[in-house]
Amino acid sequence: MSTQNHNSELLDLEPDTLIELYELDLGEQDGLYRFHPGKNNLKDIMLRDKNGVLQTYFALPIESSGFESRGDGQLPRPKLLIANPQGVITDAIKRRSDLVGNTVIRKRIFLKYLDNENFPNNFNPFAIPDPESRFDDDIFSINRKIQENKYYVEFELVSPLELEDVKIPARTMIADYCGWQYRGAGCLYGKRDDFNYQNVSMPDGSDIDPQTFFANDDGLNLGIPIADENNKKFSASDGYNLTLNWVGDYDKTSVSVVANGAASSGDTSLTVDALSAEIAKDRTIVFSSGATFKLNANADSGATSLSGSLSGNVANNEVGNTKYVAGDTIKLTSRILNLSKENLTDTQEDARSPDIFFVCIKEVATSKDPRYEQEYWRADECGKNLTACKCRYFDNGEYKPGLPFGGFPSIERYKFS
Repeated sequence: MSTQNHNSELLDLEPDTLIELYELDLGEQDGLYRFHPGKNNLKDIMLRDKNGVLQTYFALPIESSGFESRGDGQLPRPKLLIANPQGVITDAIKRRSDLVGNTVIRKRIFLKYLDNENFPNNFNPFAIPDPESRFDDDIFSINRKIQENKYYVEFELVSPLELEDVKIPARTMIADYCGWQYRGAGCLYGKRDDFNYQNVSMPDGSDIDPQTFFANDDGLNLGIPIADENNKKFSASDGYNLTLNWVGDYDKTSVSVVANGAASSGDTSLTVDALSAEIAKDRTIVFSSGATFKLNANADSGATSLSGSLSGNVANNEVGNTKYVAGDTIKLTSRILNLSKENLTDTQEDARSPDIFFVCIKEVATSKDPRYEQEYWRADECGKNLTACKCRYFDNGEYKPGLPFGGFPSIERYKFS
């Protein structure tokens, strides 16, 4: 990347401010996440890539050290400490093996050579913009996560030339244990093109209608939550004995409702004071008396009449709040908010980081995060054994002749009797 402008700046007795930019490769689906430390500028920084496309680097508090080359030939192992506001980095590394092995690129360029878009009136007053006049890129891989808390996450980086930790074969096989990622690559439960029907019996003997409970864009049922990691089924009488109720993406917002008049059990409509926010179909309102009202249609903000089913009696001016109740099934989308990605497919299709589904087992406030509240929520997880696989593909699907990928590997030697 060195140019004559860049080299002359290095020899200047009063060199310009040096700007550091970072790119974190989150894979084919999420693309590159671009950010800068914000030490000299709290605003976003624009820089053209090799294709001439103007890319945005977002300000994020960062401290780095250890990038210097050593005279003894030992390769550097830099450390990168990144602020973790509202858990944004925690969400990025979750279910991604702490980003171990992902590529980090550090770019360094003098302020005066930044593009015009970084200056007032889109004019660089210091020099002619030259995004190619910069140091050679420093390319490293994330070696390990050193520490993580609500304030920051610290990583150790390693040169791609250090291959001492590479394992062959890359895929580990264990006898009688599924090596695929549940709902991800290999398994693809919930994403298989050849799995277009799933029959799940409810505790009362009825069946879930796959067309209405959980469907993809083609109207095919793909991946109803079946059991937890211990193969305890959600709908079976010897399991959680729940009637599953699909309520969509997890929503931590709580809407307060005030009854405008008394109502008795079984009413299909409920008069309330004007709603402060919308409430989606199939959500449940729990009143202070314990009565519950399940909506059978969306209610817009400002609505004064709700359509649904009331269980229990509600008094005039009684207050209720939207909650999750036993059987409610939600999804946590495995999507990293990456404003800098260009022309990439939706990360929901990323088989390496599939979405997570949770089933409510006990009435709970919307503020209780399903990932950390096992008293109220159970994740739809695979036990990684043959029983777990069969209860999804064999018991509740069209693979009666056998599992779609032939079962699990057997790597133990045959024992002759």
